Amino acid sequence: MELDAYLARIAYRGGLAPDLATLSSIVGRQAEAIPFEAIDVLLGKSIDIDLAAVCDKLIAQRRGGYCFEQNGLLQSALTALGFSVTARLARVLWMRPAEAVPAQATHMALVVRIAGRDYLVDAGFGNGTPTAPLAFDTAEAQATPLETFRLRASGDGHVLDMRTGGNWSPVYEILAGTAAPGDLAKANLFTSTHPDSRFRRDLMLARATTDARFLLLGNRLMTRPARGNAEVRSLDGPEALGDAFRTVFGLDVRPEWSGLLARFAPATRPAPEPHA
Repeated sequence: MELDAYLARIAYRGGLAPDLATLSSIVGRQAEAIPFEAIDVLLGKSIDIDLAAVCDKLIAQRRGGYCFEQNGLLQSALTALGFSVTARLARVLWMRPAEAVPAQATHMALVVRIAGRDYLVDAGFGNGTPTAPLAFDTAEAQATPLETFRLRASGDGHVLDMRTGGNWSPVYEILAGTAAPGDLAKANLFTSTHPDSRFRRDLMLARATTDARFLLLGNRLMTRPARGNAEVRSLDGPEALGDAFRTVFGLDVRPEWSGLLARFAPATRPAPEPHA
């Protein structure tokens, strides 16, 4: 891990002591600087979660990534700074019916211990990524710059809930016990290659600032401010979608993405002239 390169990538200029203030600042900076994206999965490419590959993609190439890349990078950086960090697997609950069969654990999150207290840290969920560390030892609501969360004990670990529109919605269930590298590799393989993986069929990007969360699904861009109502607009045509990649998510559009842009935002055709 080239720590200086990582800190430059997220434009971090704060303190480096392994304390809660540093952790909070770094989590917020990564959420703003490195977008959530799984474009390579849509293109049929494998996702290499080896640290060298992740650093090359997210730092040198200034790309984004999804949970195994984002949190693998964050874990390495925090460890280099002297934090105690462990990886956990989680079952995604977001938008799943309560009566559904328990999902396979396909998400990676982190647990950071500071002064004997454990905090959930996650830079890679997208829609519900907390932009600040969340303490495990309370079931009370915990505010972040954008949303309010809570952690409640469950049969297999803890469930992360997010308050949306006045109601609590489950995001994912963090499983107890450290995830081994082999477990993470297996989950990453499923998420990036299995036909049932949502990343194989949907274009999803996300980025969070201190003021708003930006979410792209297909050609629909949602801006959800910290205060006020969310706004959704359609991006019509490849040029509009590519412009959002650049200006909203900080991604330079690559030539090999042109087919993807046209697939999710087909060019609008003018109506034919009526015949006399």
